[in-house]
Amino acid sequence: MTEMAPNNHVRRRAFLGTVGAAFVGLAGCSGSPDSSQTETETGTPTPAPETTTPRPTTTNTTEPPTETPAQRGPPEWVAAAGELYDDFALFDQNWRVDSGAASLVEGEGFGGHPGVRMETSDRGLARIERKYWQPQDFSNTEFSFAVKIEETTESAATVTLQLQDIEGREMNHTDEIPSAATGEWVRIDAGTTDADRFDLSQLTHVRIEHFARDSGETTLLVSDVRTHPAREKGAVVFALEDDHETNVTLAAPVLREAGYAGGVFASPDRLGSSGESSVEDYRTLSDAGWDIGVNTLGHNSLSSYGSDERAAVEEAIARLQSKGFDGALNVFRAPHGDYTAATLGYAPDLFDMTFTGVGRSAGTNSAISDPRTVLSLDADDLEKARTAVEAAATHRQTAVLFFHARHIESREAFADLVGRVQRLESEGALEVLTPTELAARTV
Repeated sequence: MTEMAPNNHVRRRAFLGTVGAAFVGLAGCSGSPDSSQTETETGTPTPAPETTTPRPTTTNTTEPPTETPAQRGPPEWVAAAGELYDDFALFDQNWRVDSGAASLVEGEGFGGHPGVRMETSDRGLARIERKYWQPQDFSNTEFSFAVKIEETTESAATVTLQLQDIEGREMNHTDEIPSAATGEWVRIDAGTTDADRFDLSQLTHVRIEHFARDSGETTLLVSDVRTHPAREKGAVVFALEDDHETNVTLAAPVLREAGYAGGVFASPDRLGSSGESSVEDYRTLSDAGWDIGVNTLGHNSLSSYGSDERAAVEEAIARLQSKGFDGALNVFRAPHGDYTAATLGYAPDLFDMTFTGVGRSAGTNSAISDPRTVLSLDADDLEKARTAVEAAATHRQTAVLFFHARHIESREAFADLVGRVQRLESEGALEVLTPTELAARTV
């Protein structure tokens, strides 16, 4: 493989706790109501201040959990992120059911709070809506909410938060929760699906919906809608997986020439095989500021391991450590972006950030409320990758781009995408982070 000497312009990865977070304040935002109050005659709700709990730094460990994922639930600090927008306690007053069936359930929501049980109609759709008669100012704000799939006939349940402004423009934030995660709460941090402009200072509608393809049937709980301050600029993360030699002969050199480092998520048993990158290749990348993150042995899907899933992931960590890689093993790529209920249980024990990718959005919120399911994009389609980059710049969200370098159209096309990122960075619209830098500013 081609040797890659360190480049002084390449960003060195930052270990946890070293990256500061510069947030834009919520000045002028009047749209974070305490759900115990209904709207006033002007449609302006009263905000309720809420404290947040700092997140602990995670350390790799091989100690198994003593409880099942469903018993443990998400870490406490996940439930404390951001400010409460609506806990649905006044669901009947503030929301209407637009399609399917939906009803308030006390004590069954996220963290034991109220929630709404939604069931699809015979058209496979469930939707609830909150309407403001006076436009609300949510400038510099992002939304997240909690979802638990109770049962579904779908392989993955598509859930969307849709915002509408006074001009009728819609912004869709869509994620897909795999059916293998049924019964476990996750938070939806999906970024928007496109780069179109939208006026968050004139918000008139908030909708939550689930659409089941082929008119399937799904019952899900939604709960704990929160707002988060947006960052000053968007972010892009470059990441590689599947360990093919083109990771170090095509993608990495283009990024190095641009002054960027990224992350490679290694399956340790494949390193050094015919046509694959070698341990020496990845050590060279690590010395040049790249993260060496964790993937499974053989790039096998997590669901294929059954009850041995955690042990299989721990074995991958141990093998990478035995090859001399340790500094970035706090980040994990779920193969094919898929995950299970078990993943959500052990991920906080082993990693500071887990990248998934079954969602349809072009990125994730910059304020990540659930680092167990950070949306990433299969970016081999460079047009799709470019859309994600533009959306990150326009909406100040984060685009985590995963490439299988052997599937990239050409070096020139990839260089063109990287060049666009450089231009947006020079304009102050974007910053480029490694996976551990993203994890560091989230923890």
